[in-house]
Amino acid sequence: MRLKGNDMIDGLAAPHLEGDQPSDECYHELCYRAKCWSVERRVVLVVDPVPGELFPRHFYLITDLDAEAYPAEQLVNLYRKRGKAEKHFGKLNTACSMALSSVPRPKTHYKGRPVVREPDESEQNGSEQEAEIRGPATGIPSNVSAHACGALPYAGA
Repeated sequence: MRLKGNDMIDGLAAPHLEGDQPSDECYHELCYRAKCWSVERRVVLVVDPVPGELFPRHFYLITDLDAEAYPAEQLVNLYRKRGKAEKHFGKLNTACSMALSSVPRPKTHYKGRPVVREPDESEQNGSEQEAEIRGPATGIPSNVSAHACGALPYAGA
């Protein structure tokens, strides 16, 4: 989990943030246990220098991953790759869930109810037949219960 700030962790990190700004990105291992956590967690402080700025940018990674198996630099790279993958999945999801708004077809249902629309000139020839199929003035097809469509109040049985 990436964390921008927390008063308790900020206090633990303060000694590492004082003094001259580092020339390269550096990492500091800390340990922290919140009241609601059952165990102490590994906290990696990532200090990233910003050219022209007085203070470096920093953030925390809180993890259960073992420090020997995942040294700080490797852990940061792993989380960055994960962040990029999530970003790409988000873009893919946005691209795949787009509406087909360019398709010129009339809407047949709105909020679960059939749309009753006035027939245009090209449909005038079959309007009597369509009226028979749709049923009475509700515009609901005759084979569908008006209660099922929510067009009439349900009296209950």
